[in-house]
Amino acid sequence: VLFDAANLLDVFADNGLLPSAPRRASNGVTATTPIERSMLAARRLVSPRFFSTAADGSVEDGLFNVPSEGPVLFVGNHQLFGLDGVHIVEEFLRERRLALTPLVYPPLLADESPLAPLPYPLPGSAAMLRRFGGEPAGAKTLIAALKRGAKALVFPGGAREVFKRKGEAYTLRWPSDSSALVRIAAKFNATIIPFAGVGGDEFFGNEAYALDTDDLLTMDNRVGEFLRNRTESLVSLVDGDTFVPPLMAPNAAPRRNYYLFGRPFHTTAVDPANADACDALYGAVRTQVELQVEYLLQRRGDDPYDDFVK
Repeated sequence: VLFDAANLLDVFADNGLLPSAPRRASNGVTATTPIERSMLAARRLVSPRFFSTAADGSVEDGLFNVPSEGPVLFVGNHQLFGLDGVHIVEEFLRERRLALTPLVYPPLLADESPLAPLPYPLPGSAAMLRRFGGEPAGAKTLIAALKRGAKALVFPGGAREVFKRKGEAYTLRWPSDSSALVRIAAKFNATIIPFAGVGGDEFFGNEAYALDTDDLLTMDNRVGEFLRNRTESLVSLVDGDTFVPPLMAPNAAPRRNYYLFGRPFHTTAVDPANADACDALYGAVRTQVELQVEYLLQRRGDDPYDDFVK
């Protein structure tokens, strides 16, 4: 895992982030802050497995089939409370020594949470996200990332999928007209890699919901008023992506997490000025993510360690 099995100085130097930094012999970086210890504990609890798709379409263990040459745009579904982003970034560091650039919902990078004094996100989250390359989500940030050849990690559903409503497990809430992602990728001949993750939406099952985001926002009391006042001026990237986490309790036995990275979509032949071509490719990427979600949900039963209750 990232916090105790990766030498970050080496990883950052390999990716040009510390070009003049000296190498240091080390067994890795240990989790020294409360948020890092929490992320490490969460990873151990859900024991994620990662798969990638070979050129012949076969699914193989590990991430070694994922291309890394040139600018890359990873596009996939977001799971409840967004721990999937942390898992993906640290796995690429650990297994491929490859630093991703995760595009993060901007309020998560603020030193003070918009919901303060409520403890969400957890204290230290912004510093941790910045430490591991997190940048505010948006078109300008994506353009800059791909222009410099970065490997950008994007969740089109953003906070809308992180704060799913009741009954929305593994439902994509992507903007219907977000082919701008494809236009930007095509402008820089970036490779688009669709990915899917499952398990996170069941860390908190539907039966564990007390109040979802909509319930909390429509409360006719001081709590509802506080949440509305604190979030009404925040940036919105997806319809309904209000920065209000649901009120719920974790399952006693969470499911194991699985991630699948599909075959790449190349954009070298896509004209970024051709709206129809960009729309078609955006739709194909979304469909592929949905198919990969279904594949993981069907195949995870083959893993004897999928359900900890068994």
